[in-house]
Amino acid sequence: MVTQTDEVVPAGSPVTGLDFAALVLRFGLGIIFFGHALQKLGWFKGGGYPTDIDSQADMVEFFGYSHTQLMAWLVTLTEAFSGALLLLGLFTPLAVAGAIGITWQFLGGLQWSAGLFGNDSMGGYEQTLGGFVGVAALGFIGAGRFSLDAILPIPSWLRGWRAGVAAVVLGLVVGTIVMIVFGNGLGGHAPF
Repeated sequence: MVTQTDEVVPAGSPVTGLDFAALVLRFGLGIIFFGHALQKLGWFKGGGYPTDIDSQADMVEFFGYSHTQLMAWLVTLTEAFSGALLLLGLFTPLAVAGAIGITWQFLGGLQWSAGLFGNDSMGGYEQTLGGFVGVAALGFIGAGRFSLDAILPIPSWLRGWRAGVAAVVLGLVVGTIVMIVFGNGLGGHAPF
């Protein structure tokens, strides 16, 4: 049985379903995070989503954050780098930490007060929870064989399930600090 370890997959070992699962998770989540960043830079329109940094600043203000221009750029750049790294399968634990921090901002912040499926004033956190869980799972299983992490000499501390645990914890800690310092805190409520 082939399992994910802290070591590189040995040459000649069989491809497993875990390799394909990691590829599907990486591409799906990477496209979402990278695409959301590109939307905020004016690449895509539609869906009521921010289409430039100013409308992203308005959105973070709606979510109760101060320093809205700084936060707009922080969210956009974190989504861009996390998404790109996920797509490439490069430094996956760092990408996971960034994506966890972003999803935690919504999940543990404003969306929490609306509940899993939402209330009369706003939608719930069910889709955000799906992204959070998917990114966390990817952190634990790693980028898989079809990634740059698998072929480049990546340091051992950036491999394996321990790196995934560290990435999830780092994303939660940094995300919580940002919510408390710049936002409405855990379980925050909208300023309306």
